[in-house]
Amino acid sequence: MQASWKCLAPYGHFIEIGKADIQANSALPTFGFAKNVSFTAIDMLHIAQTNHQLTRELTEKTITHVVGGHKGAAPLQLFGASQIEKAFRLIQSGANTGRVVLTLSPEEVVPVSSARVADVDF
Repeated sequence: MQASWKCLAPYGHFIEIGKADIQANSALPTFGFAKNVSFTAIDMLHIAQTNHQLTRELTEKTITHVVGGHKGAAPLQLFGASQIEKAFRLIQSGANTGRVVLTLSPEEVVPVSSARVADVDF
């Protein structure tokens, strides 16, 4: 976030859609505001829980774009359901860019572990 903030052009708009920096209470240098930039954080879970009309509008627009064949700005990295561990490891590494998407198909064989995790606090 810090590096992206420094790259913002005058009158630019920074839109934060991740939660890691916000939940970590990361500092944001205020020097950028001297260039008349703005910062907006968007929390889709909060929107879904508090504004049902906006959630509906955003969902309808998203579906329209997807059905219309529009591609997003962020690259998609697709993983079959059987590769779920690999997908989560990629996210955990922080090396991913764009979106990690799990695809489902009847042909997928998902490994099941019989190991039991004990005494885990969530």
